Amino acid sequence: MDGGTNRPKNGITLCKKCHDLLHAGEWTLKKKPATFKYPMHLMQGKWYIYELLKKEGLSVKRCVRFAHRRLRLTVGWMTAYWRKKIGIEKSHPNDAIAMVTRSYMPTIASLEYTILPKRAKEWEENPTKKCTQKFGFKHFDLVKAKHRTKGLVIGSVRSLKAKVMTLRTKGDNNFPVSYKKSKLLCRFNRIIYSY
Repeated sequence: MDGGTNRPKNGITLCKKCHDLLHAGEWTLKKKPATFKYPMHLMQGKWYIYELLKKEGLSVKRCVRFAHRRLRLTVGWMTAYWRKKIGIEKSHPNDAIAMVTRSYMPTIASLEYTILPKRAKEWEENPTKKCTQKFGFKHFDLVKAKHRTKGLVIGSVRSLKAKVMTLRTKGDNNFPVSYKKSKLLCRFNRIIYSY
């Protein structure tokens, strides 16, 4: 708080309690925080990763053919150009597709999903929860379920209740489904996949 550069490595974050107290006016920052110019900080992060890859022996070239132990470095205007060229809208998965294909729209055979780290202490914030398994389902399992109005739903188990379990899905973070109409797709160890 006494100084330093605006590099992401020097950034500060506040816990929820301190953040709420700051906005309630019970304390103030001695130094005015810099406004985050996201493209600038993104570029700093990109070059930080670039340097780490170089240290690992990977050569990073600007827009050259992909070869063994070589990566392509692209910038935003390039992905925007390729994305518009193949006629797809802006999204992170579509940017990845545009970077790889560049001039044609491939057949996409997979679903879009979110990857979340699974924490070691599952009940850190809520130690009163005791149910870890019900009807063969555990927290964070990837489940496919039939729903009467939504049809087929895929999601990660969020909570196990007496009659239903709730899933993290793309459209709802607390979607209730029946145990009897659900099927276990995969049980994960350290990473959670959420459709």
